[in-house]
Amino acid sequence: MYITADENTNNYFERFKTVKIFDPRYNTEKTWQVVGVDPYYGDGIIQVFLDEFFENSIADAVAANNNKENNENPVDKTAPYITGPLEVKQYSKAYYEIHNAENGNWYIEWQGKEESLNSSLKIIPLNIEIGELGWFTLIYRI
Repeated sequence: MYITADENTNNYFERFKTVKIFDPRYNTEKTWQVVGVDPYYGDGIIQVFLDEFFENSIADAVAANNNKENNENPVDKTAPYITGPLEVKQYSKAYYEIHNAENGNWYIEWQGKEESLNSSLKIIPLNIEIGELGWFTLIYRI
């Protein structure tokens, strides 16, 4: 699919994003997943590669139930805690914020290795650039 390149479209279309496109032939709306974006395709044009995406109401219900369970465990708002997404997609950007703590540093632990993120900001952006599945732990040490 070819789309006019502007600030909105460049920021909107990223890998794994789902989009709904209306098909006038069948008078239906179909969901597609972005599998690739070529922002350098042409002058003022980006090329977006889409793949058919199947709605999975069962998986959506399970995810909603998991989010409900996570929200049922209240966080002690007087102690230091981190807010941010619990799940992130590959090649995405996520923001995490530390509350009730200052003058510390951010660390990330992944595959048994710990690495300093060299930041003492209260809000830290994480670019998820590794394309493999797994877990990481975000740590804020005072």
